[in-house]
Amino acid sequence: MTRRAVVLVALCAASPALAEDQPLGSDKALHFTACTGIAAAAYAGSWLMGQPVEARLATGMGLALIAGVVKELYDVRGNGTPSMYDVAWDLAGAVTGTALAWLGDWLVTRWRESLAR
Repeated sequence: MTRRAVVLVALCAASPALAEDQPLGSDKALHFTACTGIAAAAYAGSWLMGQPVEARLATGMGLALIAGVVKELYDVRGNGTPSMYDVAWDLAGAVTGTALAWLGDWLVTRWRESLAR
């Protein structure tokens, strides 16, 4: 997996489209929101399966990042425009979605504990 990540970074950095790519381009919001949703949904799915918090965090981040990297690998193969900015926005979305899901989980857990007292 590390080798593929290095290849992805090298191909994205060498892309002629890099000069035209904008860090706040219109497609960056799509990358961010898609990864936010994937991360939150994956975290929630892990919660439903009764996984510990560490596994929920890893599942949320992992699935969102895998989706983002797969999309960029698809772009590298000539089906789109590869961009390291896209990967950065994917990472930001994965962190945000996982953090929001964890925060919701934490709040619900504290609320349940307060009702049980």
